[in-house]
Amino acid sequence: MNFAGTHWKWYKEENSGLPDDRTMSIAIDSAGKKWIATYSGVARFDDTDWTIYNPLNSPLPHWQVFSIAIDNNDVKWIGTYGGLARLEGENWTVYDTSNSTLPANTIKSIIIDSAGNKWMTANSDAVGHRLVKFDGVDFTVYNEMNLGPCLPPFTRIAIDKAGNKWIGTDDGLAKFDGVNSKVYDVERVGMPFNDVTCVAVDRFGNKWIGGYNVLLEFNEGGVVSIKGQKKKTHLKSGCGINVCINNGDAHILYSIAQPGNVVLSVFDIKGRTLKTLVKEYRKAGNYHTDFNCNVLTSGTYFISLQAGTNRKVTKKMILTK
Repeated sequence: MNFAGTHWKWYKEENSGLPDDRTMSIAIDSAGKKWIATYSGVARFDDTDWTIYNPLNSPLPHWQVFSIAIDNNDVKWIGTYGGLARLEGENWTVYDTSNSTLPANTIKSIIIDSAGNKWMTANSDAVGHRLVKFDGVDFTVYNEMNLGPCLPPFTRIAIDKAGNKWIGTDDGLAKFDGVNSKVYDVERVGMPFNDVTCVAVDRFGNKWIGGYNVLLEFNEGGVVSIKGQKKKTHLKSGCGINVCINNGDAHILYSIAQPGNVVLSVFDIKGRTLKTLVKEYRKAGNYHTDFNCNVLTSGTYFISLQAGTNRKVTKKMILTK
């Protein structure tokens, strides 16, 4: 599907050269050509003509293609159900378990870091799920032993400016710095779900996380649900609030810059206090609490945070039922 600012153009098998409606990944090369992973091979589209690569007309190792990444030299790295393919110009190289140390042949996600290393997820019934780095010569395999609490199955990978790998899993979002890992999930940070289907990092370092029913924006101070919101409020003080509403519960994450007496309250649009959630001394740090919104009707509410001598911070909460 193409969006030109005001109009959508829908590409399907029946009206284009797309070989399969099941598209899994898209990458764009330096010439502006689109490389599309499908369940029936790879499609290349230059806005006029379609070129199809499949196991019948090329060395592509499998019909099912899950991911495509393009490096700074315009080399295409293609993850398939039958291994990793490298396409430079018209020259193909295929890596699989028979000719390399790749631990499994199903490659579902590929991303390239600033040093040119290819990071990918590899899985099979025999070895399970593995995170793999390929430097062009050697494959380095990461598993439960060196990933710590970052548990598979892995879904998608993104890399931030510091080189940290952010890995979507069925058990939350994992951060891996190459040595240590940390997991953000329902229990630890109040995410409304653990099944992460996709993840991306924007230029501000915010992580955008896709799930089955909601889109989240995440930073290491908390999570904000984008569903139903039109505008995000940027907090400038040393304290902050993030709110995510899911299934009638408001997951409230708040940060405190300095130790002091903390009051966290819920107000209605007329300024009336509906609930005081926290009223106690807290050390500097990040905290979270839950609030049952089922007692409220649809409308606009506010959550305020007063921490010591810091300026009061207020966050709008729009509730729809």
